[in-house]
Amino acid sequence: LTEQAADDADFAQTAVAEDPNSVRAADLATGEEHEAVVASFNEIVQVEGSLMKRLREAGILPGVTVTVIPTEDHLILRGESAEVAIPSELAHAVRVRNVSGA
Repeated sequence: LTEQAADDADFAQTAVAEDPNSVRAADLATGEEHEAVVASFNEIVQVEGSLMKRLREAGILPGVTVTVIPTEDHLILRGESAEVAIPSELAHAVRVRNVSGA
């Protein structure tokens, strides 16, 4: 495996882990900022290669604390170095836990 392929495999494996204490990020109050830990990205997000690449490059990975901002059109995940806007039709596939500001 190339280093990138190995990284992708590790990321995908982590991304599918189920967390019974997680909630759908899309269910958080719209227009408000919520601090939360990324719990998982469901398969529908994982197959979006360019989106997964942007998430990885922004350091937005399962287990990382981010700012979650649900809007009418997007779910914005803000990491330490960048933010990624996820289209609303995929927002239900992002799960978070330990939400504050809800």
